[in-house]
Amino acid sequence: MTFLSLQQASVLAQWTLGASAMVLAACQVYRLREMIGARREAARRREAEDALQQERVFLQTVIDGVADPTMVVDTEHRILMMNQASRMYLPPGKDAPADPHCYRVVHGSERPCSAEREICPLREVRRTGKTARVVHRHLMGDGRTRTFEVSASPLWNPDGSLRGIIQAARDISDRLAVEATLRENQDRLDYLAHHDPLTSLPNRLRLNQRLREMMEGARKDKMPLALLFLDLDRFKNINDSLGHETGDQVLREVSARLLESLRGSDLVARVGGDEFVVVLPQVEDMKTVAVVARNILRAMGRGFRAGPQDLFLSTSIGISLYPHDAQDAESLLKFADAAMYRAKEEGRNNYQFYRPEMNLRTRDLLIMEGNLRKAMEEDQLQVFYQPQFDLRNGKLVGFEALLRWNHPEHGMVSPGEFIPLAEETGLIVPLGHWVLQTVCRQARDWQIQGYTPVRFAVNISAREFRQPDFIDHVDAVLEESELDPHWLELEITETIAMRNFEDTIMTLTDLKIRGVHLAIDDFGTGYSSLGYLKRFPISKLKIDQSFVRDIDRDQNDAAIAGSIIALGRNMNMEIIAEGVETEEQSRLLREKGCHQGQGFLFSPAVPAGEAQDFLTRKKASPGSSVIRPACFAQGQSR
Repeated sequence: MTFLSLQQASVLAQWTLGASAMVLAACQVYRLREMIGARREAARRREAEDALQQERVFLQTVIDGVADPTMVVDTEHRILMMNQASRMYLPPGKDAPADPHCYRVVHGSERPCSAEREICPLREVRRTGKTARVVHRHLMGDGRTRTFEVSASPLWNPDGSLRGIIQAARDISDRLAVEATLRENQDRLDYLAHHDPLTSLPNRLRLNQRLREMMEGARKDKMPLALLFLDLDRFKNINDSLGHETGDQVLREVSARLLESLRGSDLVARVGGDEFVVVLPQVEDMKTVAVVARNILRAMGRGFRAGPQDLFLSTSIGISLYPHDAQDAESLLKFADAAMYRAKEEGRNNYQFYRPEMNLRTRDLLIMEGNLRKAMEEDQLQVFYQPQFDLRNGKLVGFEALLRWNHPEHGMVSPGEFIPLAEETGLIVPLGHWVLQTVCRQARDWQIQGYTPVRFAVNISAREFRQPDFIDHVDAVLEESELDPHWLELEITETIAMRNFEDTIMTLTDLKIRGVHLAIDDFGTGYSSLGYLKRFPISKLKIDQSFVRDIDRDQNDAAIAGSIIALGRNMNMEIIAEGVETEEQSRLLREKGCHQGQGFLFSPAVPAGEAQDFLTRKKASPGSSVIRPACFAQGQSR
């Protein structure tokens, strides 16, 4: 056994103590390093957490800046993040629940959206892997329900799995309301563009569309189709005499009666003021159409209540058939229109089926209208003058101005052909103005030449008389021609006089104040009341030639003529008979007390040059008869 020396033992002890110290120091260093590492790790974690928090705050700030409600939703419908705008879903003053789910916050529901109610945007993103857009009704915190357009974009994990969606919702309630209003307005405009505002029936534009559709259906079904063109007879009289309000009331009732008379599959349209069209699909034969036409005539024949009185209308109907008469809508309408005019020519209040020769008549009328317009431009029109005489002594007392048309190819066109056409087209107004101007100039010119003044009678049409500026026009013509109003006589018919009675009195009174003479033309053929007649400032009654023609053979005509003469004399009016053709007629009229007459017995209407000859003879023998047939025998006048 070996023993260490004291010195060796001391050295060993020192070495042992040194080693222990070194181990202890090493342990202390290690622990220190661990502590430093832990502190550094904690610092890194805090930095990471701070960075994450800053990023979250930044992201929250970003989405809070978005005006639309925006939220991040995980695959379990939990809301991971939502912006301030999303608080509109929450009741005022309340925060989101601790474990918020999108369907609870947005819809106030306890379960996710379903396809039956509203499509779930998360489900759509899962299904397609793409952004989904859906429309939802969201429950707002204040209890309102608003409509939103929801856009949901997928939010992916690093490994490519779906983490959730970023959902943004835009309130489109106001936009939808505006669009709905615009659609409503557009629908209203479309309706107004295709329907008559007075009767709510389809108008001409809509008729053309529907007619083409119905014709195509008739072609496929191989079933005929009928088109009825209706025109209310003398409807203008209602507007003129009772006013447009009454006329509108009648038109609405007409449309109602038409609808009542037809099947639900039939079409009724209003295409003009008093013109209607009825389209009958799937008609078996012409007899079926005729039955419908007769039903319409009966329906229109019933009285129309207008205030305290009943009005009675008749209707003229023209009928065309597809495919028998025409293959296109335009021709079908044109042919039915032509048949309607034939119904009017046949006495009105009846129906006529189209026949090819009717189209020739329509074409002739169109050609005549064009020619008449051309005649006005090319001075083809002339004023003829028919002299009027005192039946007691044969002296010339005046002229009636009558319009004549000297066509360069067809010669003299009968007034019976072009005057009604001028009335219908409105050309009668400028024609009437031209005649009045021409007559007044001619009358004044003859006076300037030294001829004894006589009165000139001018016929005034209903359209011309109802013009708002009629009185102004008469004033302008008299002023321009410098003719004394005393030498002008305006003739109106009983029918004109009785329309808008109070207005008529005012117009006639204005003319009378100016010194213009006024006459009732064709007296006895209208419907004037004697109670009304005495209120008119009329100076002359004109016996219609229909009573003069057979005065020497028909006791009734003789009695009517005598009554008119007695009426006029008792009311201090002049009496003139037109259409005097025989000496016997002249004698009988004179014996009954008729003052004046005109007709072929004395002279037809003649051009201005020949009319001047009568003035020349009157000037040469101012106290003598201008023309003295045997009937002007002395002592026979009363």
